[in-house]
Amino acid sequence: MPPGNQQQQYDFIMSGGQKVKKPGFSLPTGNSQGQRIAIFAGILVVLLLFFFFIVSIASGGGESKTNYINLVQQQSELIRVAGLGSVDTSTSQNVKNAAASTQTALSSDKQILVAAMQEKGIKLKEQQLAGTPNTTTDNQLAAAKAAANYDSTILKILTQQLTAYRAQLQTTYDQTKSKSLKTSLSQIYEHSNLLQKQLETTKP
Repeated sequence: MPPGNQQQQYDFIMSGGQKVKKPGFSLPTGNSQGQRIAIFAGILVVLLLFFFFIVSIASGGGESKTNYINLVQQQSELIRVAGLGSVDTSTSQNVKNAAASTQTALSSDKQILVAAMQEKGIKLKEQQLAGTPNTTTDNQLAAAKAAANYDSTILKILTQQLTAYRAQLQTTYDQTKSKSLKTSLSQIYEHSNLLQKQLETTKP
């Protein structure tokens, strides 16, 4: 028997008849500097992706929070001013009715908008939702009451505010990515069309 075959036979006996297994796939152990850098870079990429995912959720899925703050605050101011017109004793009945309708419709639309925003992670504080009353508007109404032209003044103010509100609705819609938010904004815009027509046909 050739010497090589004898050695192979003895090796087989010494191993107890078991076949030597080849090592399977394993992750780099980081024994070299290159491997350690690659592992560190991979971990860093995963952490960065996770960070941007959390930031995206916290910021409302990439939507402009500023647009929605402006929109909700314009709704709040319109609701406030319309409420003044609906109860003021110097207001004629047809103007009171138009103001009351405006207040009711916008209050409902605000609830729709806030609910849609919250579903997309856009949450506002109470102060952001309420906004700050416009003192210039209050002064104009006080002067109009003293001058006995309250009806025409409040109709003019409501029309101007509604026009600015509709422009903000359009801007927010154009810059919104979410389909569900766009649906809500489109619905609210249609409601604003009706309010605009009502105010235009209301005579002081």
